Amino acid sequence: MVSVIRVCVLLSLVLFNFSPAWSSEKQPLKINSNKLSYLQENKLIVFEGEVKADNGEMELEANRLEVYLKDAPQNEDLSPEEQKIEKIIAIGDVLITKEGRKAKCGRAIYYPAEDKVRLEDNPSIWQDKNVIKGETILFFLKNNAVQVLGNSKKRVEAVFYPKKEAKIGE
Repeated sequence: MVSVIRVCVLLSLVLFNFSPAWSSEKQPLKINSNKLSYLQENKLIVFEGEVKADNGEMELEANRLEVYLKDAPQNEDLSPEEQKIEKIIAIGDVLITKEGRKAKCGRAIYYPAEDKVRLEDNPSIWQDKNVIKGETILFFLKNNAVQVLGNSKKRVEAVFYPKKEAKIGE
């Protein structure tokens, strides 16, 4: 029973520190999955099976979500509740939706220290019919910037459609 309470406390603190992109002053972060595991020796929290995370402003769907906790400094014996997040990895059919924009990939990695998200495994982003694809897509959350990277085998591909102009009388 104590370990269940400890995991719940740990999860609540981890989720409060999830990321500026996921923190919302108006809405709580809600995560649903078929299974939740806490592997203390690996400092790892795993959500598995139809994972859905929603904070009212942004949604994430994936087959699996892994939360890696940082090691405590040598002098400190931190409880799991006090540990910080090293990285968060979403794996399998990843879909991120925010403000009418969507991103899709096979794997997304969030680095809290850099406030950066890296999309890998056939990533694409789109809004309306406009689409951008590449080998890797980087989101820099602090300054709301995006960088799409290609290579010799998979170049960056961007397709932009003109906006339809409103006709007189519409």
